[in-house]
Amino acid sequence: MFLIREPSSSKGNVGDSALIKSIELLLSEQNISYKFLDGMDKNRNFRISKFRGLIYFGNDTVAYYGINKKLINQFIKLNKPVFIIN
Repeated sequence: MFLIREPSSSKGNVGDSALIKSIELLLSEQNISYKFLDGMDKNRNFRISKFRGLIYFGNDTVAYYGINKKLINQFIKLNKPVFIIN
């Protein structure tokens, strides 16, 4: 299962929606399950060990705000892939 961190921008952004739908389609076609983590990371009640990797939308949030470098680093420390998509 992959953890997908959605963009922190407002819902309804056509470009973000297209990227998210593309990821959902690709993962579904490969029978890979996934779970969404909301853009504001309010609900952090999960175990990273149960995920194969992280798909993180919004590299601008990493560069400018550093909102979730901790989450990214947790996956890296466990030698799990991190895909950052903007």
